Amino acid sequence: MKTIINILAFLILVSHAFSARAIAGWGPSFGDCSATSPSGRYKVEAKKPHNSRKPGEPNRSDSIFTYTCYDTQAKKLLWSRKQATAAPKPTGKDEPIAKPPANEPKPINVYSPVEMYVSDSGWTAVRELRGDLTWLNSAGESRQIRMIEEALTPEEKEQKVCPSDVGPIWMEYSIWYFLDVDQAQLFVVRPWWGRRIVVDLGSGRLLPVTESILNAAAPVENAYVIKQLGRGSPKPVGSDYSKYNAAMVGAYLAGALKITEAIPRLRELEKSDIYSGSVGRGATDQNELENPAPYNFEPNPLRQFAQLSLRRLAQTPCQLPVYGFEIYHKGEIMIERGDPLKVARDAVAAQVATGMGTKAVLSTIGSPDLVDWDSRWHYDIDAAEPYTLILTWEETRLVDIERISPPEWKSGLDRDENLVQ
Repeated sequence: MKTIINILAFLILVSHAFSARAIAGWGPSFGDCSATSPSGRYKVEAKKPHNSRKPGEPNRSDSIFTYTCYDTQAKKLLWSRKQATAAPKPTGKDEPIAKPPANEPKPINVYSPVEMYVSDSGWTAVRELRGDLTWLNSAGESRQIRMIEEALTPEEKEQKVCPSDVGPIWMEYSIWYFLDVDQAQLFVVRPWWGRRIVVDLGSGRLLPVTESILNAAAPVENAYVIKQLGRGSPKPVGSDYSKYNAAMVGAYLAGALKITEAIPRLRELEKSDIYSGSVGRGATDQNELENPAPYNFEPNPLRQFAQLSLRRLAQTPCQLPVYGFEIYHKGEIMIERGDPLKVARDAVAAQVATGMGTKAVLSTIGSPDLVDWDSRWHYDIDAAEPYTLILTWEETRLVDIERISPPEWKSGLDRDENLVQ
């Protein structure tokens, strides 16, 4: 089940991370963006005419991006292309797209860009709002893959892609990068669930993942995670959440990719004191502080990701709370975050019993590692044989206790799906 924190984390991610990289907001207002190859030789820009309008001029939402590629060493323009005036349709459902005059290059059939990537070989890849991938060579010749329709399996479309008012959601915590293997220029997309989608840029074909591709991909992905983790303090500065979001991405992927050199940074991130505000399925006035409603809470996502990855790296996290709980009492709102437990969870897990109230459970075993849509609290118990304890609530009373072994963080992707989708 998807959790409330997932929605909150996603809203933070799209409203701040995207604005820091390429997008100024949802809808027609997209910001100019640019990217440079690792050596600095090639620079690609995507600009909209209305983004440079003078104060007081109307926002021309019908204008489209113009893409330009420069060779900074030769100091010359290599190519210039316009975005298509209509979005492409899935295979078999094509509709006419406005054609340029005969003396102009065919436009790039893309949605507005989220991020661009440029290689030292002169290739440009454009990751679009919907997740489609368009790429161009040094001459400006383009190809495109409709990622959802062409690259994802039927099971992935059904289980990993979430529809929303702003388009399908599936790109969170993914890695997109160029890769050279056996003299072939490839582009790789690693979604959060771990499969690599590999595109041969020359032929436009999707390739099977071989051992040589995996061997070449590992150091690139590791370097990406270490870079995300090393971008400085994760505290938001005003409306700039770029470093905070980078730390969240790095914290999640460090465990997923088993990057042991990330452990010291994860130890720092699990001490984050940034809670994301109170969220929940509803609010009920509580006349007794001993029994606050279990479904009003505030998460600490960065700590949650850091602790998950530490467990996946065979480390025991510190017992700092992942959630604060909102207590309504006589019209007042109080937050109960709880103190770090002074004893190991496995030593007190047996003391949790049905019939207990929320405050009693928090006092006994501390904050859970996950709260899901069914008002269930998931505790990862770091014992000699680790397991997950799931507590099920009805209103303000604990009604069921279930022990899961192996623990949820270790088996399958259930925990990941709850956190990153």
